[in-house]
Amino acid sequence: MISSKPFFQSGKTLNFGHRGFAGQYPEHTLLSYREAIAAGADVLELDVRLTNDNRLVLMHDATLDRTTNGKGKVKEKSSDEIKKLNVGCKFSLQENGNTCFPFKDAGLKIPSLAEVFDEFKQYRFNIDIKQHEKKICESLFQLIKEFKMTEQVLVASDDYETISYFRTLSNGEIATAASFREVGNFMLFKSINNLKRFHLEADALQIPEKYFGVRILTESLIQEAHKKNIAVHPWTINEKADMKRLLCWGVDGIITDFPDVLSGVINE
Repeated sequence: MISSKPFFQSGKTLNFGHRGFAGQYPEHTLLSYREAIAAGADVLELDVRLTNDNRLVLMHDATLDRTTNGKGKVKEKSSDEIKKLNVGCKFSLQENGNTCFPFKDAGLKIPSLAEVFDEFKQYRFNIDIKQHEKKICESLFQLIKEFKMTEQVLVASDDYETISYFRTLSNGEIATAASFREVGNFMLFKSINNLKRFHLEADALQIPEKYFGVRILTESLIQEAHKKNIAVHPWTINEKADMKRLLCWGVDGIITDFPDVLSGVINE
């Protein structure tokens, strides 16, 4: 058994569309999320940052440079400035050995979290808080309440103080994933065979298979997490063989750039 919170009560292995359908479409765009759903995603995974006028927008990086035609830090821009940027111009695919940019003139923009909630309100979300500031936690919690999404979101942050503050704000009612520190503590207690004395406030471990070349995700870790009613969601898994192996190990969900591939594997 895993967490009793409503987010987890699907009775199936969850297909997390990483930044939407990031393997085929520009990440964090409405198009990417629409295509992820069409491909079979159960959960829409996204990262949020706060603009200088306190609007939550979808962006992984601290700066705009990698994915848009803009430059500079997200937190130093207004939501109006963000809205003017082209977020499809740098996304490339390989076709017949050539690099192409199929979305450079598609008019794709950086959406706000409110826009995404409004369009996809019937779906579940995995929301990663990328700024380690109290005000972003407060803005996120208010928006979740405004859209009545408390049962449909799982909130994550790699920073313990950030996710701990969010848990305090939400009174523990909203599902959360473990921070880096909490994952490390879980692995430490597991290594000394003392997990009976370990308490984790998080509902899920969201971890890669390997961290700096060292394997951290194992079948025994999944089994021990389940004994503590903790779900395990590995990221970012894009190969079919890895998906099959992890499903056999008993993971509760997989975060992938290719939700179509994972959907096919799950259906098999």
